[in-house]
Amino acid sequence: MAFKWLRYAGMTKIEWAVILFIVMFLGFLSGGSFFLLLDIPLQLAFGWILFLRDSIATIEVNPLLCAEAVVCIVLLGVGGHGFARWLYREMAPEVPSAWRPNWTVVGLSGVLLLFIASIAIIGAIHQAIWLFTKGPMASMDSRMQVGEALAMSAKARAAVWETFAKTRQLPSSSVEAGYTESTPETSPVRLISIIPGGEVQIDVVIDDGSGIITLTPIPADNKLDFKCRSTLPRKKLPPNCSSNYNEHSGNADPLVRNSLIKLLF
Repeated sequence: MAFKWLRYAGMTKIEWAVILFIVMFLGFLSGGSFFLLLDIPLQLAFGWILFLRDSIATIEVNPLLCAEAVVCIVLLGVGGHGFARWLYREMAPEVPSAWRPNWTVVGLSGVLLLFIASIAIIGAIHQAIWLFTKGPMASMDSRMQVGEALAMSAKARAAVWETFAKTRQLPSSSVEAGYTESTPETSPVRLISIIPGGEVQIDVVIDDGSGIITLTPIPADNKLDFKCRSTLPRKKLPPNCSSNYNEHSGNADPLVRNSLIKLLF
C-alpha cells in the first residue's frame, strides 16, 4: 500500500531513500536542531492528543452541575418548542400542520453544537497560547541552543577519547588531554573544559537562563559512553540528557537519573 502511494507521488523508492538520508544527515550536522524544527508542526498537529491524555485523568465530574445542565436543556427545549409553535402559527395561520417536535430537537441540537464549538475554539486558542508561552514551543530556542552546545563539545569528547585510547586512563584536566578551544562571543557556550575523571563540563548561557552540562565518560570496550546530566530544567534538554533541576525549588536535586550519549569511534 505504501509503495503504491510512492508511485502516485511520482517518486521511486530510491528517490525517497535518498531524501530520507539527506534529512538524517542534516539532522546529524545540526546537532539535533533540525529535528527540533520538525517538532513544531508535530506539536501543532498532535499536541492536543497529549493534552487530552494528561487532562482527562484529572477531570472531576460535578453531579450538581450536570443536573443543572440537564434541567436547563429541558427547560430550553420545552420553552423553545412552545415559542416556536406560537410564532409558526402566527406567521403562517393558513398552514394546517403545526410546529413539529422534531424541528425543535433539530434547532436545539444546532444551538448546543454552536455552544460546544465555541468552547472548543476558546480551548484551542488557550492551548495554542500555552504552547508558545509555557509549553514545548516556548523552550524550542533554548533546546536548539543546548543542542548547539552539545555539538560544540565534540572536540573535547574526542580529546578525552584519544587520551584514553593512548593511556587507558581518563584525563584529569584539559591540559592533560591536550584540549584547548576558544568559543565565539555569539555562541551559547561560555566555556568547555575537561575536569577530573575525564568529565566534559559545558558552561552554557541560553536566552532565559544558564547552567552546566556535564558529560561523564564510561569506558566500554573500544568506545566511550558519555552519561549526560545538567542543572538546566528538563524541558530545555534533549531527550538523551537528564536533569538534576528541581522544578519546585529551582535547585539541583542530587538524585539524578542519567542517560547515555554514545560517542562511537
